[in-house]
Amino acid sequence: MSGRKREHLDDYQLAEDGTYQYQGRLWRWADQAERRAFLRAAWALLGIAFACLVCAGFVPLPASGFAALALVPYAAALVATALVAVCLAKITREGMDLRDYVYVSNVLGLRPRLVFGALLAGVSALGEVACAVTSLVQGEPLSWAAAVFVACMLVCSSSLWLLRRRATELTFTS
Repeated sequence: MSGRKREHLDDYQLAEDGTYQYQGRLWRWADQAERRAFLRAAWALLGIAFACLVCAGFVPLPASGFAALALVPYAAALVATALVAVCLAKITREGMDLRDYVYVSNVLGLRPRLVFGALLAGVSALGEVACAVTSLVQGEPLSWAAAVFVACMLVCSSSLWLLRRRATELTFTS
């Protein structure tokens, strides 16, 4: 899709009854069982990722100057995971046949968003490890909160990465 922003609207033609009918290219899932299995696993993994992000958001982090190493990637991972949820919602809503623009923007756009979210969650965990190491070097005791935050972010990253792996195996026919 290049050119105009709403080029996909050209795929709708006015029918005799006054409604618009989609006449563009359709992408079809390989079979219903694959669609059902993927969406079930995808929503479950995304739920795990969101639960971990919410839990990590309630963990009190140290007020050191290095907390941004964990919080900035955390916030970006939260946004990336929300974008994945939007993609999955659009894919789920379409049913067995996906319109071309939905396929291009959501099915093909799903994997990069998942990689981005998984990497950001991992970077956030590493940022918190750096904060914990800095605190230890300064003579402060290791906080239980740091371990909980790192665990939540690693589980979130793993969930998004597993979902990316499942999304790579999807098959569609046009």
